[in-house]
Amino acid sequence: MLKSLDRGLKALDILATKENVTITELAELLEVDKSTASRIIETLKQHDMVQNVANTKKYRMGFRILHLGEQ
Repeated sequence: MLKSLDRGLKALDILATKENVTITELAELLEVDKSTASRIIETLKQHDMVQNVANTKKYRMGFRILHLGEQ
């Protein structure tokens, strides 16, 4: 199993159930350090899978997820 892909998919599952999370919350839920959680979020953001919640340090599912769900 590819650990980084596994963590990314788990992060998406977390965002699907919790709606908005901070890097700290995500790191705790994934049982990784904050820098790893931050890299996961940044990678997902680059692919429009995750987006920032306006005026907060929280993240939520991105529009790309909706697009993939329609396929």
